[in-house]
Amino acid sequence: TTFHFSGGIGSMSLEFSDEKFDHLQQMWNSPLSNAKNRDFETSIGGQGDIEIALGFGIMGGVIIDGAVSATVDVSHRLLQDDDIEKSTSIAVELGDPDAEDEFIVDMWLDPVYGTFVFDTRGGQSKCPHELGTDPLERPHLVVTKQAGITAIDEPMIFKIDVANHGYGRSKFVLYHETTDNGDSLGIDGNGLGDVWDLNSTAVGGQKRTATLTIEAGPEGNLRYPSVRL
Repeated sequence: TTFHFSGGIGSMSLEFSDEKFDHLQQMWNSPLSNAKNRDFETSIGGQGDIEIALGFGIMGGVIIDGAVSATVDVSHRLLQDDDIEKSTSIAVELGDPDAEDEFIVDMWLDPVYGTFVFDTRGGQSKCPHELGTDPLERPHLVVTKQAGITAIDEPMIFKIDVANHGYGRSKFVLYHETTDNGDSLGIDGNGLGDVWDLNSTAVGGQKRTATLTIEAGPEGNLRYPSVRL
């Protein structure tokens, strides 16, 4: 089964239930001789005739036939009845906190283990994007101008293009890793630390350019380790 759901406040809830009812009847013999399974028939009854004749010039008579009979059939069985009822209920909730995320998910029942398996087949999601979906955000940095030989007392100037190569519109912040800057380089520039709203270049979004200035640290070293942006 394939499901489509969107991220945001709501979620998709699914509930699956299965019920099974078995009725088992067993017949068995008792070890006691007077309680074995058996069938028997008993017949009772009889028949009689009565004749009465009267005289004295008037002839009369009564004849009575009577019959009484009954048959009793008895079936004796030792039975055991068992009712077995099984029920299973599973609830599944699909959701994502990001409002612009979309997911197409295949769900099936594993034939060996009997558990649900979920496979994301498509959609779009924000960074870090979900496997199987297109990323809405894919930041792309390119140094378009590098500083050449610079005097020790002059700042180094870099030009950096920032673009979103994802498939949606999103906000980005350009910053440098302070943990890399143990020697206290002076890093500044337009856009550094600001929030940039960048649309996808795949749908006509434009790149933005930042100008960074880097100055030597207070110790005046000539070489510094790399600093990640």
